[in-house]
Amino acid sequence: PIESCQDVTCYNGGQCLYEWNAYTCNCDMTSFSGPACDDGDNIINNDINNNNNDINNRNYYNNNDNLGLITITFSDSERADTTQDSFGLGFVSRQSRDEIATLARIISGNSNDYLQNRLSILPQRNGYIFVVYNLGTADHSIGDTSNVVNDDKYHVIRFNRVGPNSTLQVDNRPIVTKYPTGDYSNEDGGRKR
Repeated sequence: PIESCQDVTCYNGGQCLYEWNAYTCNCDMTSFSGPACDDGDNIINNDINNNNNDINNRNYYNNNDNLGLITITFSDSERADTTQDSFGLGFVSRQSRDEIATLARIISGNSNDYLQNRLSILPQRNGYIFVVYNLGTADHSIGDTSNVVNDDKYHVIRFNRVGPNSTLQVDNRPIVTKYPTGDYSNEDGGRKR
């Protein structure tokens, strides 16, 4: 019998939770699933240099802001009115061109709101991850320029936003914070800090 959370192994940053008479692993924000957060079937692995037209290897990397490996579009009736967003994403990249790869994009069908995750491979941004979000009037960008992620290794990014303020974490490295200045009273959920 399981006596405590210490007896349960949750991998990849999963959190042990007590539920009724059992312990389980919460895999939220890990990019893994399964009873022990060790199932990686949902990992994105794409190579920008692969020009194969096979649907499973489609090359989505380009500068078109409407494309990404993952694109989610909400109509006004589907999207909840929220002042915060959170997501975790796992991926492997060996992108080496001077391009920007949009890994994930979440957009509102009837407004200017969006959130996108970009892997920037430019001479001045060599292999760093950036998240760009817009609450209706202005783009906000947060990036981690201390951790290269185009090294053909598995990485997990975690992004959280409350109003215009946000945090970004690559793997288990230090959290990067963003507190935009200005008046965000006209933006959906935006509050000046």
